[in-house]
Amino acid sequence: ITSRGGNSGGPVCVQYDDGRYFPAAVYLGGSTQTRVRVIDGDVIALFTAAEESSTTGQNSTNGGASQTNTSLAAPASGTLTVTIQPASARLAGAGWRIGSGTYLASGQSKPYLSAGTYSVAFKTIEGFEPLATHNVKITGGSTTRITVDYAPIGSVPAPAAVPTYVGLLTGPAGSSGLATLGITSGGRFTMTLRLDGEKLRLLGKFAADGTFTGTLPRPGKTAANITLSFDRVLVPQLTGTITIDSTPFTLAGGRSPFGAKNPAPTAGTHTLLLPRDPTQNDPALYPAGSGYALLAVSRSGKLQAIGRLGDHTAFALSTPVFADGTAPLFLQPYAKRGLLAGTLTFLSDSDEISGTLRWQKPATSKGRYPTGFSGTTAVLGSRWTPPARGSAALDITGWHFNIGTTSLTTSLDVHNRFTLAPADIAKLKLTASTGLLTGTYKPTPTAKPTPFTGALLQRQRLGRGLFLTPTQSTPFELKEN
Repeated sequence: ITSRGGNSGGPVCVQYDDGRYFPAAVYLGGSTQTRVRVIDGDVIALFTAAEESSTTGQNSTNGGASQTNTSLAAPASGTLTVTIQPASARLAGAGWRIGSGTYLASGQSKPYLSAGTYSVAFKTIEGFEPLATHNVKITGGSTTRITVDYAPIGSVPAPAAVPTYVGLLTGPAGSSGLATLGITSGGRFTMTLRLDGEKLRLLGKFAADGTFTGTLPRPGKTAANITLSFDRVLVPQLTGTITIDSTPFTLAGGRSPFGAKNPAPTAGTHTLLLPRDPTQNDPALYPAGSGYALLAVSRSGKLQAIGRLGDHTAFALSTPVFADGTAPLFLQPYAKRGLLAGTLTFLSDSDEISGTLRWQKPATSKGRYPTGFSGTTAVLGSRWTPPARGSAALDITGWHFNIGTTSLTTSLDVHNRFTLAPADIAKLKLTASTGLLTGTYKPTPTAKPTPFTGALLQRQRLGRGLFLTPTQSTPFELKEN
């Protein structure tokens, strides 16, 4: 305790967890010393006398009026006791606390809690899954007891053993992350969250009404607040909000309802184009080439894709297709950094695919586009139906193949072979079973052939892709006159 001359007579207080202050002593120090008079029975008698005299303004040494002010009486407080299971978790140092106080051990109690709801956090310990924050209601005048269970790492059922739910996280800037949940029939869940370069994990249990409220531990950072709502019937079946560093992200997702008895109507092969962002006009700073992908959707609604982004970065992914024909897409294609995220929509009336994806590349020390970039890509896609033997995939006659600064005419024969004119500048090949395009390009007769790759869309009657120069990605296009 420190002070200076003139502060004598002030109270020294204690503060309860609910924020109330109560005087515990009186400060009697001067300018060169510190003395404290602890509040005992005699001092309490002085406080009582002061309360009595305050009603009349007279001293209470002889008579006076007395009044009991019931508003000064503290409400009955409650106590919380927490038991932690199993014993191995207790031995590993498991603990619990309210607020930012010291962790308490299993069986210890927290007294003097005002009636209300408190957030109880649990210590993260090695060898055990992080435990979600519990919201506990305290009743005045009684002891509330709860028991929590730490789960050893690896003891949680694998996603293959329970329904897997997938949802995109959308923040102020758009699609930003992905949440995957394995949910048991009893409502327990394991959630894995990827967002802004973090990969987090949480164990929890939905309440009887299908809701969950808690916090998500983030090692070395402020925990995230989470609210979830789960419905096994509605689409989307999984919704919620996750707030990280005061920024809210909405969660919307579900799982594929398809199977052997209910095959996905989108099952089959599809080709997809990822065009450049039309608002990005400098090819030295943003790829001008068109990315592409080959999609395979199983009868059970599982989508698998392989392809290349517009800067030639290879990628692969797997995601479910929901009952409404949407599929969440999330990638971190640059050594688990960067972003390609959004929703693909299968249009059942046209066999086409649409959607807008966020595409971000972080800055790097070498390679093309070292400063990184950020933009969007409005995807184009369609179902690919391999042509019957002896027939062309498309009736391409007199089309133009534009690559670099060159425009060539082309046609496709019944063996799905392209004929280009003039023939010595480029070679173009279609893989009829998949719809993928490959070839080589020679800008001058003496130049070394440069390979290119892309995809053909049957429904849109359009082909696009990219080839690389030493410094950037350049597009090619195959289209009708």
